[in-house]
Amino acid sequence: MARIRIRRRPHGGRTTSRRVLQAANALTVVVPVFGLLRILTGLFHWILPPRLLSAVPELVSQVHNTHAIASGSVLFLLGLRLLRRQRAAYYAVLFVLAASAVSGIIIGVTPWFWGTGCVVLLALLPLGSAFTPRPIRGQFTPAQVVGVVALLLALGYSIVGSYLLRDQFTNLHTWGDAVYFAVTTLTTLGYGDIVPIIGSAPAKLFSVSVVFVGISSFLTAISLIVVPFLEAQAKEVMHAMDRFRKRSLRDHVIVCYYTQVGQSVAAHLLAGRQEFLVVEPNEAIAQTLLAEGIRVLQGQPTDEAVLEKANLGEAQAVVACSNHDADNALITLIAHDVKASGRNAQLRIIARIEQQQGIRKLETAGADFVVSPSTLGGRMMADFAAGHPSRSAADDTTTGS
Repeated sequence: MARIRIRRRPHGGRTTSRRVLQAANALTVVVPVFGLLRILTGLFHWILPPRLLSAVPELVSQVHNTHAIASGSVLFLLGLRLLRRQRAAYYAVLFVLAASAVSGIIIGVTPWFWGTGCVVLLALLPLGSAFTPRPIRGQFTPAQVVGVVALLLALGYSIVGSYLLRDQFTNLHTWGDAVYFAVTTLTTLGYGDIVPIIGSAPAKLFSVSVVFVGISSFLTAISLIVVPFLEAQAKEVMHAMDRFRKRSLRDHVIVCYYTQVGQSVAAHLLAGRQEFLVVEPNEAIAQTLLAEGIRVLQGQPTDEAVLEKANLGEAQAVVACSNHDADNALITLIAHDVKASGRNAQLRIIARIEQQQGIRKLETAGADFVVSPSTLGGRMMADFAAGHPSRSAADDTTTGS
């Protein structure tokens, strides 16, 4: 029996090199951390008393507090969006870094402050191709790195700041006391044994900033680390349950691709209380179907391993509903191999086709029924228009072997 050989075309579009992706992964972490460092720098220069600032080298002390906190806050928020490889966030970060550097030069802040921003800007410029809306996959994402770094920076800020202001706190004399104060404050325990002395405005302002930074860092860590972890665990449980349910599927219909045709097929099967399973490669569509209580297997229907997971050997029928004839032909070949091998000799293979001249080829490939929905619909509409509603256009557009 002749078979159709299908050569899959590679996906078009510009590719991104591995080095560019690695550099982009690193810089997506650097940008929010850089913004957080600016915020902490501005808070330090705002809270520290003049006598302590005088001990800081002049090259470092010339920082405009409002400029540092404002630019750092914007970069931190945009950096969180940048972690998702959003191109709009990428261009926004470039603009903020450039504007911050120019404004820093104009108001006369320390060179290291606007210079570091220029370095990050120059490092980001050649990496634009890596920032697309696609999600980042992997066990340890840049977002999780930012969450951990945010917590560590908040802890370091609290420890160093409280030690520098130790003479304005009661019972705070050593680095150990500073660590104790930082942990109890950031965790909101607050035993009350280390508190600002009466009349010490810098110590009070610092304690307020520690609470603010601690809560912000904690919420950031929760959203970037804990929530994705819980979601991943929930998905694993759901996938395990799906695998258990799919093992019990027998005499079911496998609907490949949830296109408009696939949706109509599924709706009709659902109305007839027929067991069926949708195989859909799009994750968003698969999640929507799961939420609606429809059995779905996320995967590429043209992959033989995916159809095996759909229990093709025990299925009653397989319906290929792709918008592309090549995909439907490949599904037909895979299903016919299972049928011809005797593993499921009763399997019915139904394939959709748009190019009418390919009907005979699909029949040769092993399809039991080949349907051209567009041609069928057009001829039926012509029959109705001509006043012959009883005439069946399906004879010409639906064939069975």
